[in-house]
Amino acid sequence: MYDIEKVNWNIGEVALILKVATSKIRHWEKEFPWTTPFKSKRGGKGKPRKYDKQEVLELANIHYLVEECGLSLRGIRLAHEGRYMEDLLNFFNEKNARIK
Repeated sequence: MYDIEKVNWNIGEVALILKVATSKIRHWEKEFPWTTPFKSKRGGKGKPRKYDKQEVLELANIHYLVEECGLSLRGIRLAHEGRYMEDLLNFFNEKNARIK
């Protein structure tokens, strides 16, 4: 299981939590700058990413909206820019609750 008290996760751990490929997470980082993690200054080109709890939650929300709700990345970006992300998540959560 995953240690919820952990402060930072690497990209492999986040990929396991979300059950997606690390390449998908990297793609989401490019599409959604607010999910970009801290990168260590040590090492060269392949600096290790360290995601905090908020970044992991943001990625989980993106995963939910894309995979479960069928939203496009553009739709998520527009919702976030308009500050409607929380409303969007609530809408889909309520919709899914009614279906079950």
